[in-house]
Amino acid sequence: MKEMVEKLLKGELIGQTIHVPSKKLNGKIINETKHTFEIITTKNQRKKITKSQQLIFTINNKKIAVEGKLLQLKPEERIKLKIK
Repeated sequence: MKEMVEKLLKGELIGQTIHVPSKKLNGKIINETKHTFEIITTKNQRKKITKSQQLIFTINNKKIAVEGKLLQLKPEERIKLKIK
């Protein structure tokens, strides 16, 4: 499981399926900045969400819960991140 989280944190997030429990949103990430994700919801609405909340990613039919604070880096800095 740790390998999947590391792969998620270091990988490209645009195009990933995401669920935001606090806002009851589901969708795909279409853009990423240091502090926000822009997603397109299942109702074809664009929403901006902050990375300061719990986020659930679905990869290969597995759900991975991640605290958004771990993702609060520029995408190019996050990819270079060394995780212990």
